Amino acid sequence: MRGRITGALGGRAAEQLVFGDTTTGAESDLEQVTRIARQMVGRWGMSDAIGPVSILPAPGHGQMVLPGSAEALSEPSE
Repeated sequence: MRGRITGALGGRAAEQLVFGDTTTGAESDLEQVTRIARQMVGRWGMSDAIGPVSILPAPGHGQMVLPGSAEALSEPSE
């Protein structure tokens, strides 16, 4: 997974090195990297900070709220 993230960000890094600027061409790469990183942390528990827990719901199962999160602590809307 980390290799896929590194590879996807290679084009963006090359743009910065060669041209000294970043264009919008890396948008799909950033979306892909974000999706992979969220799954690594939120679905597969690959984070030392969060620990080996799944905090993302399975596809099609709504939104999961962590105990102590802002969503869990807010008052229910009426």
